[in-house]
Amino acid sequence: MDPTTLSRPSGRVLGVCVGTVQPLPAQGRVHRTGFLKHPADGPVRLGPLGLEGDEHDYPEHGGPDQALLVYSVDHYAFWQREFGISLAPVGAFAENLTVAGLTEAEVCLGDVFGIGDAVVEVTSPRAPCYKIGARYDLRELPVRMQDTLRTGYLLRVIEEGSIRAGDEITLLSRPAGTVTVAEAARVRNRDRDDWEAAARIAALPTLAAGMRATLRARLETRELEPDGPRLFGEA
Repeated sequence: MDPTTLSRPSGRVLGVCVGTVQPLPAQGRVHRTGFLKHPADGPVRLGPLGLEGDEHDYPEHGGPDQALLVYSVDHYAFWQREFGISLAPVGAFAENLTVAGLTEAEVCLGDVFGIGDAVVEVTSPRAPCYKIGARYDLRELPVRMQDTLRTGYLLRVIEEGSIRAGDEITLLSRPAGTVTVAEAARVRNRDRDDWEAAARIAALPTLAAGMRATLRARLETRELEPDGPRLFGEA
């Protein structure tokens, strides 16, 4: 879909969630993860690397291009029907911000949003990993997340501030020539050999550096990186 035909998306923060790195026993292993998030009471300070009190397990998690993970509560009912799982009201998929509305089909790379007194920019879709499956003892869950394009997405911080549950999320600007998060997720995670789309997305100036490097490596070699380690924790 042409992003210029989309209505101006808006949403609301239902939960601001943080978590510390801790062990998660699942599927015969013990995983170290910051996946287990809990909602904060009151406002939380947002800096260039994310929310105060939030931790990441791996160096590739977090950083300026991945300061916040967003997931829409609009998807929760789908997963409950699909797998019969019980989900917490917010933070069920390790997101920092559980939001109403603002799904991957509505939001575009480079969208700039005001939340509370902070300003953020959309940088990339999430690449779902095996720890999501471990959390719910569903090995196939991260695969289904990327197949259905219900991945969530990542933000960088343009202006620091404080955010809290109940804050309205307002679109401030959208760059010309961008693509939806859903389209970027399709190319990043699912249809990985769509070279034409990969080249177009890799050229977007607001794209996260990590995703740009991944797409450029594919384009240069015409080879795909193995996704077993990410999806299933395989060596």
